[in-house]
Amino acid sequence: MLVEELGFRSLALEGDDASRVGLDEYIRTGTGDPRVMLSEARSFWQTEEIVDVIRWMRSFNRRHPDDPVRFAGAARSPQGQTSPLGGLAGIERSLAEGANRWHEDTSDRIVYWGGIAHTVNGNPRTVSPSSPPMTHRNAGSY
Repeated sequence: MLVEELGFRSLALEGDDASRVGLDEYIRTGTGDPRVMLSEARSFWQTEEIVDVIRWMRSFNRRHPDDPVRFAGAARSPQGQTSPLGGLAGIERSLAEGANRWHEDTSDRIVYWGGIAHTVNGNPRTVSPSSPPMTHRNAGSY
């Protein structure tokens, strides 16, 4: 529905870079085997639901070569760039900056598939148990 009816054209999968494991190329060209590619991704990507979405994206692109769906480029800041914030606060900001940068570069509407603790617009968020508890913005609040 998000793609076919509401015009979303990019999917950002939190936690890794789909291009790094070849998934972006697969949905664009059909080259490779998504199950093999997922074996190189983080373990929480290695699910049937992710495989189903990847195959659906490839199928959509075969039917709509002039209006393809894509994986958003790295959902983190590019290599070599770090957030001035450290720890979880820096990760949250990097996740948001990566998605925002992709949107600025492509103008695509983006489906962001990630953990609710990252995507919710909650400001601030306190994470514990840690000593002392950490309070910071999460990606959704950016």
